[in-house]
Amino acid sequence: MKSVLLIVAFTLAFTMIFLLDVLGKRRRRRAKYLYKKAFDVFNRINWNMSAAQVKDVFKGREFFDYRERKGILFVGYRDNHNGLDTAVSFCFVNGGERLVRVKFVFFGISKIDVDLIFERLCSLHGLPLPPDRGSEAVWDLKEGFLILRGLGAQVQLILRNKGYEYDGLIQEKPTLGFK
Repeated sequence: MKSVLLIVAFTLAFTMIFLLDVLGKRRRRRAKYLYKKAFDVFNRINWNMSAAQVKDVFKGREFFDYRERKGILFVGYRDNHNGLDTAVSFCFVNGGERLVRVKFVFFGISKIDVDLIFERLCSLHGLPLPPDRGSEAVWDLKEGFLILRGLGAQVQLILRNKGYEYDGLIQEKPTLGFK
């Protein structure tokens, strides 16, 4: 009887270890996929693009022009990646003539996925600077500032032009304005 219990206990332990390993690999693949999708968007744009050019690059997407103030135009679209609702927004100055920021937002993302995306960013781009910014991590890349911002069940991955500083844009609330 004792040996049967030991065999059952070992079998359960190995099954749990196997399942945790499979789940971990699945989550790492998902984080890699989400990172890749965001960077597929980032790599298709450049800072000299207008709103019309960005819409042309992403043909087939249903764009929303959802807010304009003081010459700043925000356009974006919604998508679904691997079962996760996402939104991509582009911010332009001069009434839509010059791109200054791209924001990729993941809605309903788990803390584990956020941590895995953070680990992926660190492995590819090094440690963020400065080291302690609370729920925000910033990397200084050649293309601009890469910002990972966690807001509960919503996470933003932002690429911002280094040459553009506007406090209203940087401090903007995390809502996207889609209805």
